[in-house]
Formats: sequence, structure tokens, C-alpha cells
Amino acid sequence: MNTSRKIAHSIFNKLKLVRLRFPTELEFEPIQVCNAKCFTCPYTTLSEDPNYTKQKMTRDQVESLLSQFGELLKKHKYTGDTRINPYRYSDPLITKNLDVVLSTARKYGMRVAITTNAKGFNSRTIPLLEEYIGNLTDNISISILGSTQEEVMINMKVDLSKTMKILTELADKKSILVKKIDVSLRIIEGTQQERKNLAVLSAKLNKLGYSHHIKSDWIHNRVDGDKTQPSRENFIKGCNLWHNKLLRRLEVMVNGNVVLCDDDAEGRKIFGNVFKESIESIWNGPLLEEHSKIFAMKYSEDKENLICTHCSRAEYEKRKYNALHSIKDIGVGPFLKQAALRNVKAV
Repeated sequence: MNTSRKIAHSIFNKLKLVRLRFPTELEFEPIQVCNAKCFTCPYTTLSEDPNYTKQKMTRDQVESLLSQFGELLKKHKYTGDTRINPYRYSDPLITKNLDVVLSTARKYGMRVAITTNAKGFNSRTIPLLEEYIGNLTDNISISILGSTQEEVMINMKVDLSKTMKILTELADKKSILVKKIDVSLRIIEGTQQERKNLAVLSAKLNKLGYSHHIKSDWIHNRVDGDKTQPSRENFIKGCNLWHNKLLRRLEVMVNGNVVLCDDDAEGRKIFGNVFKESIESIWNGPLLEEHSKIFAMKYSEDKENLICTHCSRAEYEKRKYNALHSIKDIGVGPFLKQAALRNVKAV
């Protein structure tokens, strides 16, 4: 039996999840400014501190961080999908360094995710996104929280009429971005009238040629809920973030501090700083230790001190995703290649 098959066999036998010895996704905050205030987002509260919105990475720091990430993937000969999210609670179209993000991503063959409220589409950002459209993830995501002008203003402090005007202008100009954009219409109250209003919005988007969908059951907390006290009979065994995202993504705050996940808005627990230490040393040191504690199937006192005890996404009884899921998330081909290179760790 070859090395990769032995590792895969061992992982399945122990019912452990797969974690590479380097992250394949990077989420970071180049600037702490957003032009919306969504009722579900920590930014709405955090931005009340004027010092919060003054923080930003320098152009050199953005390029350094992305280059370090790209060189790490190159070092380990990783050929699977990679993802860069140039935002945590900001709008990625606001940063003046969007060109650096996109050009560095192209240099290393990485894809960039754009999630926006559409207000940032302008004469600077539209040409940039069109130029680097091949380096973007499958969709440019736009969320609309509410079904009417009044609701959207209340829920996210955004003028819906201006959003629709921007989308109409893009469609009229036949921008290649139109086919890339996916609009998420969010159900909040779940009333019959809300659904009727959303149907009207849906018809307008259809006419303009935009992909869109209506989403329900999407409101989640940000590691600020009531603490669940673990016990020997009831303890954390995993995380319900999308497809084992915790085991793939490095989360970097504006000052370079690394936190566990994008639900830790305030940096409650810091695992290192990418401007002082290497990504690889943080990922295979403090973060590996934390991931091992979170996903361990046996009880230990360490379980009681996890930041996850405050989060509704923590899994106590049974993990939603298993070893097979985590391998599929990496990609079977990239997984086997990295297993052969001994870059796979089971947690």
C-alpha cells in the first residue's frame, strides 16, 4: 500500500478529519470600513468606535501577506482550489489596494471572492473587476436584506433604489460582470407580504439578467451568544461552519493578528501575527493545537476553555462533516498528492 493510501486508511479508521499542513484559503481585512450597516454584522456595533474605522493595512502589508500565502502554496506544490477573501466585516470594493489583491492573486493562480452591497461599483472598481474576472471565484455576491425600500434601509442602511440603479447601469452597459453577479434576497420576517415583495424584486433582477436566489434560515451569531458549559457527557466535537472551513482558512485581522474564524469579530483569542511570524508557523503551531482540541472526539478539560463554547455553530453530539467530506473539500487529486508529500494531518 502506497503512502497516500496508508494515510487515507488511517484517517478513516480513526474517524478523523483531514487538515493540510498549510491553509488553502485566506480571509483578511485590508480596511475596516463598510458603506452599509447590516443588523446582523458586528461592524454595525464595532464602527461606533471612531478608531475602528481608521485602521487599515498598508499597500506593502497587503502585498506581503498575499505573497507569503502564495509562496507557501507554491512551496508545497498545491494545485487545488485556493481562495482569498479581502474582507471580514468591510466591503472589499472600498479598499484602495484592490488592484494589489487582484494582481497578486493572478501571479500565484489564486481566486478572489467578492461580497459586496453594490455601492462600491464605480469607475475605479468596475474596470478592475472586468480585467481580473478570470481570477474571481464563481460569483460576485450581493446581499439585499429586506423586500422594500424601507426595509432595506432599516436592515442595512442602504438605499435600495440606488442599488437597483447601479445594477441597471451595469446591465445597460452590457458589462461582463452581469453574468458573474449573484444576488441573494434574504428572508427576514417570513411573512406572505415579504415573499410577494421579494417576488417583485426577483422579476426586476430577471429582466436585467442577474442570477439571484431567495435565502432563508441564514441569521447566525458571531461568537457572542450565551456560553454552553461543556461536561464529560456533552462537549464540543466539531464546528458547523461550511464544509470544515475552519480546517482550511486562515483568518487575519487588520493588524495582522490571526484569530480562529470569521465569527471572532473582536479578536478574543489570538494565535499569532502574520507580520511578525510566518503563516506556516502559526498554522502548524497554535492553530493546529486549537483545531485538535476542537475536533477531538474524547473529552478533556481543554474543551471547557474553547472560544467555541460561546458559539451556536459548535457541534456537541455529532459532527455534521466526516473524513470523506473533508477530503472532498480539498479535492481527491490534491489530497492524494499532498498525502504522498506527507502534508496531511488528521485531527
